[in-house]
Amino acid sequence: MVKVFRSGRNETADLFLTVWLLISQHQIDNVSGLFSKDCLWTTWELSAIVSLSHQMVWHILKKCFNMKKLSSQWVPHRLTYFQKSHLVARWLVSTSSYIAMKDIFMQCIIAIDKTWARAYDPELKRQSNQWHHPSSSNSTVGYRLC
Repeated sequence: MVKVFRSGRNETADLFLTVWLLISQHQIDNVSGLFSKDCLWTTWELSAIVSLSHQMVWHILKKCFNMKKLSSQWVPHRLTYFQKSHLVARWLVSTSSYIAMKDIFMQCIIAIDKTWARAYDPELKRQSNQWHHPSSSNSTVGYRLC
């Protein structure tokens, strides 16, 4: 960069590139076909599969398909074998208690937290990103089971 300033450049801002990306319909169809199967692709993964640069894949998703990225706050995962067996054991105890004392048992239940069915495993924000079309009704990424 020092060589550029020594040669006479005065500005630190990036130069505007006037080169247009030449993307064929075949390349757009390749990205569209892969993307329609799974919206969890990253642009790096798509670029490796379709043999295009990362910037070209990003341009196709952003400009041609008018897509945007949304990320979830947390991503639930499948439970481990130990967690599943523990939940089944608790369910068996609860079921036997329910059969024995139906009225009292139902009065004890106030609310149930749905997170017992999923394990919390925080990920990087980048790992939970999904591409969405602006016309999709979801404003946030839905939960997914990996």
